[in-house]
Amino acid sequence: MKTLPRTMQRKIIHLDMDAYFASVEQRDYPIYKGKPVMVCHTDEIDSNRGVVAAASYEARSFGVKSGVSVLEARQKCPKGVFVQGNYDKYLHNSRHFTKICRRFTDLVEIYSVDELFLDVSFLSFSKAVATAKRLQDTIAKELRLTCSVGLGPNKLVAKMASDLNKPNGLSVITPEDWPDTFFPMPVKELIGVGSRMQKHLNIAGVSTIGQLAGLKTVYLQGKFGLPGLWLHRAAMGLDHTPIAASGGVPVRSFGHSSALGPGASDMEMIEKVLLALCEGVGFRMRRQGFYSKTIMLRLGLKRLFYFTRSHTLSKATDSTRTIYKQAVKLLRKETEFINAYPCTLIGVSACNLKPYEIGRQLGFFNDHKDSLVCRAMDKVKERYGEQSVVRGSLIGFRQRYKGVAKVELTKVSKGHSSFCNRWI
Repeated sequence: MKTLPRTMQRKIIHLDMDAYFASVEQRDYPIYKGKPVMVCHTDEIDSNRGVVAAASYEARSFGVKSGVSVLEARQKCPKGVFVQGNYDKYLHNSRHFTKICRRFTDLVEIYSVDELFLDVSFLSFSKAVATAKRLQDTIAKELRLTCSVGLGPNKLVAKMASDLNKPNGLSVITPEDWPDTFFPMPVKELIGVGSRMQKHLNIAGVSTIGQLAGLKTVYLQGKFGLPGLWLHRAAMGLDHTPIAASGGVPVRSFGHSSALGPGASDMEMIEKVLLALCEGVGFRMRRQGFYSKTIMLRLGLKRLFYFTRSHTLSKATDSTRTIYKQAVKLLRKETEFINAYPCTLIGVSACNLKPYEIGRQLGFFNDHKDSLVCRAMDKVKERYGEQSVVRGSLIGFRQRYKGVAKVELTKVSKGHSSFCNRWI
């Protein structure tokens, strides 16, 4: 494999917090240390409803993984510690370690609530390795949390490297190391290869990354189209995706979602969940200075099928009331389906964004009173946190059904995204 001299290679760090949600709970509650802790997304922690959002390494030894039902987790680990997720706390810690990363470089891409990429190509190879270690040590000292770090010539290699030595490991992979390290691995371990693609590749006689790398590109393109070419490049450890540093990536939409355990058909309850989600969307949209013209509702029914419904407004808005009004209209149109197939997932997104203009007027809302209410609530939330003030109808309800907030970003890159199937 031909490679560039080290002085010309990119140096990308991937940082992955270890069992993040569970580790935060073990840090904050020393009694949990060494015990199998499962952070759950559930309405009642003593029930079997809901899903496991994160499992500590002790819990993983019992076969419990994130995404399994609470019922299954209790069956596998009956003496485990089950706690409700505190997502405000996790987001607060996430912001802290993001700030730590920005002390080392401005080129930081927030990949998820517990993952980041850093571009340290301006450093020599030895200094890049030292920086990765120093970053790991700084997070351990300031947050008392461990992270696994991978250093490689691109994002794909760095991310796969960070998985090699968990937890609290540091793995450095050069282009020369790629074949010996990754070629023997099952093809399912390659980023971008999901379960369906794995089946297709296995049928074609491909079971390892090395076998995929050995196939001719003409064959792969003929069988899978352009994704086949991308898969071959990935198997060779090649990836030119740039670091999408904050400030350089346009915001495409703001979305919140929530899982509803085994499912719900109570429309009154579902509408309250939706209102709580719209509150979060509106607050973050106003805080970052955007209007939205399209409201999109996402529904999952009985974990069997998922679909979206959307409505485009005649006039862009940043009003929580307007967002909810349109979202609940879309929801009520699906009442018949929800009665037949309980709702297991609900989400709302504000899309088709327009940035605030200079000299923006408070009266942009159709309802001036609603504008004043939103502004007052925003000020309180910015000072005391998002849970400091809620609408009366959500008192005692929001904490039970709160999804993890996410700002959906458009990654600017040429060609096929290098992180397209497995994590998106």
